[in-house]
Amino acid sequence: MGGATKFSRVDGFSVGADTGGNPAGVVLSGLSSCPTPEARLSMAKALNYSETVFVDEITPASPRRVTLRYYTPTEEVDVCGHATVACLGLLLERGLIEEGEGVLNLLCGDCRYKVGGGSCFMQQIPVVVDEPLGGDVVAKLCKALGIGVEELSESFSPRVASTGLRDICVLLTTTSALRGLKVDFSAVKALSEEMDVVGVHVGAMEAGKMIDDGIPVRNFAPKCGIDEESATGTSNCAMACALAVEGVLTWGEEYTFLQGEKMAEPSPSRITVRMGKDRDEGAWVGGNYRVVIDEGEL
Repeated sequence: MGGATKFSRVDGFSVGADTGGNPAGVVLSGLSSCPTPEARLSMAKALNYSETVFVDEITPASPRRVTLRYYTPTEEVDVCGHATVACLGLLLERGLIEEGEGVLNLLCGDCRYKVGGGSCFMQQIPVVVDEPLGGDVVAKLCKALGIGVEELSESFSPRVASTGLRDICVLLTTTSALRGLKVDFSAVKALSEEMDVVGVHVGAMEAGKMIDDGIPVRNFAPKCGIDEESATGTSNCAMACALAVEGVLTWGEEYTFLQGEKMAEPSPSRITVRMGKDRDEGAWVGGNYRVVIDEGEL
């Protein structure tokens, strides 16, 4: 990479100023310090966060246009919610963007962002929801998660949904089932490859209702080198939209997803999804952030 590369660690979707969130690496000098995919993958592997985001360009015109690219330790991905929240928060603190709205240029397409008041939100591309999975695939899915078919919600059949990244979305009937998952990561990876998805996103609603002050979720993406994620903005947005399409959630409302409870610090995380008035309008996902390493070198 031609010498030391400066980076920051920022936790996206934190619960407070010093609690929770999902760590992301942020490289502000993306094009100059890591100009090639090989250099970026090497940097992402070395940092070993679930995602590292590279800032390629910030236009001076208003509204700002921010070009971002994302890498896991194993591959480039189109978009990442927690890394975007983390990156926008750092850009705001460094004075590289202002409070208000702007545009993100991502591999999955352009979308808007809003920053201010200690939180950052990004617009999601319109949701794509597939038909329910077939019985043979559901059987593989349940086996990979270590659950019985009877623990699946009757109000939402497992299916693939995407607001930028394809995930298998699963809704269980109890939090105890969610907490007690006995995940076979090799089986989840194989199923993810078979279904051409990033991973499996699992939530729980008891009697079709939210639990406490939100919807608890867990996310598994071993195909991308991430056994379990502590906060996933894009996956939660896809889940929320898929549930709204099936009438489990309501368009026009705001929902909180609670993630990372079963993981070590810096979890847990709080992810807010603001639903548009309908499916075509889509949704926004966002939350708080905290800068843990303002500037390091690697």
